[in-house]
Amino acid sequence: MKKWLIALATLVVLLIAGVVILFFSLSSIVVKAVNTEGPNITQTAVHLDTADISLFSGTGVFNGFTIGNPEGFSGNAVSVQSIVAAIDTSTAFSDTIVIPLIEINRPELVYELSRDTSNFDVLLKNVQSYAGSGEAKTGKPSAADTEKSGRKVIIDELIIRDAKATLSVPLLKLSVDVPLPEIRMKNIGYETLHYRSHDDLDRWSH
Repeated sequence: MKKWLIALATLVVLLIAGVVILFFSLSSIVVKAVNTEGPNITQTAVHLDTADISLFSGTGVFNGFTIGNPEGFSGNAVSVQSIVAAIDTSTAFSDTIVIPLIEINRPELVYELSRDTSNFDVLLKNVQSYAGSGEAKTGKPSAADTEKSGRKVIIDELIIRDAKATLSVPLLKLSVDVPLPEIRMKNIGYETLHYRSHDDLDRWSH
């Protein structure tokens, strides 16, 4: 019996140590995941400099995010100085995930036109190809995809600050920069939910 208790205590200690290690290394795990899986999704270079995530407060700050252009185009398609996101941790494992705020700071989008397509058209096709690869192999969505599709996400507020868009047409040696006004969107995703009563809507919107 004593040996079993010692073994159980050792297991608990190891589990606690694992959680602590995960907590303090979560930011680096996210950075590695983005930099590793991102290129598979877009089939271009994807890079995230740093991430600072707090499990207790449900907030995350992501700095230096870029998406490179597909082959045949130059530079980056997207670059973002920082992204601040907050999640209502009480909804993390529920059917409806509530995100009180997403703030995107200084995003730059470069829309480049070639003779018969654009960089964003190619990126979109790459992403769609990746999303459909699991279904193409099996003939039906995976269990994970099915589970994910059943969950809803609502965003209380989305803010985009200091954005800039660039239209680039290398064939014409044309490049035009367009600063964009601040964008604020609220209650994104609420229309997809079905509430039992007005009390449910009031509960989510506060």
